[in-house]
Amino acid sequence: MFCTNCGRKLEEGIKFCSGCGSQVGVSSVSINQEKAVNIIQAPHTVLPSANQNTGSVQTITSDEGYCFSCGSVIKKIAEICPKCGVNQNMLNSTTAVDVYCASCGKTIKKEASTCPFCGVSQGIAITRTGGKKGAAVASLVLGCNSIWAWFIPLIGFPVAILGLLMGIVGLKSSIKKMAMAGLILSIISLVATIINSAIGAFIGL
Repeated sequence: MFCTNCGRKLEEGIKFCSGCGSQVGVSSVSINQEKAVNIIQAPHTVLPSANQNTGSVQTITSDEGYCFSCGSVIKKIAEICPKCGVNQNMLNSTTAVDVYCASCGKTIKKEASTCPFCGVSQGIAITRTGGKKGAAVASLVLGCNSIWAWFIPLIGFPVAILGLLMGIVGLKSSIKKMAMAGLILSIISLVATIINSAIGAFIGL
């Protein structure tokens, strides 16, 4: 079976194309084939609840995901998996052929850009705090630079706004204090730039 959108060969039982993410039409596979596909799951897909008699299960929370290396349930903000010790930002460096989807925890091919089971882009799901930490650092740098640039509106405005945006993104990283500092400096500079522009316009009139 092939994807009708990109032409990539599809494995039986998948719901989304691993190449382009397009939803695959319902195929007529046997019950045994469906069971074989469903068996390929990462450990800890669900966590047992305290009440074992009811047979109920507790799914992972919104701030949790799966380690791409061992499939264990970990915090999304975790850079290092506490179970296997693998850096979650080092997916490209692994020599493994199969990895675990960071969103649903099922086994997928390392080169798959989209999980064929849940349809989540692996560029989004696996990227964790590396980019957000970079945004926090960038926010602080831009905030510091915007302090001296506030009296030049053409420079102060874009620098302060960019620092503000980076600070918002950086607040979700593990170095929130740095992001907060950059955010505050950017806000102060933005306000100062607006006041300076207003005074200049008033004097010009």
